[in-house]
Amino acid sequence: DYLSEVKDKLKRRRDFMMKKFEENHINCILPKGAFYAFPWIENKNKKWKNDLDFVLKLRDKMKVLVVHGGGFFYKSKDIYFRIVFLPNEKILGEAISRIGKFMRM
Repeated sequence: DYLSEVKDKLKRRRDFMMKKFEENHINCILPKGAFYAFPWIENKNKKWKNDLDFVLKLRDKMKVLVVHGGGFFYKSKDIYFRIVFLPNEKILGEAISRIGKFMRM
């Protein structure tokens, strides 16, 4: 029973996270078997040098910590990062809202 409860909780958090991504114009493929996601944003205007620049500035300005895509040996002109959805919806929602606000700065 415990595993079923945990699985349901993670699914609710995943679905909540995906909704918040959509609201904040963050692209992400639906995670199906993990407690993390690997979203991306377009870097059309070269607002950030790379994904490491993005996550360091996000950490410093918005106090949100994610892992840059390059940390997983992923290279792209767009900004990829990894985020876990283990925190409760209040914390997760606040973090994603801060990411969205940071993108609009």
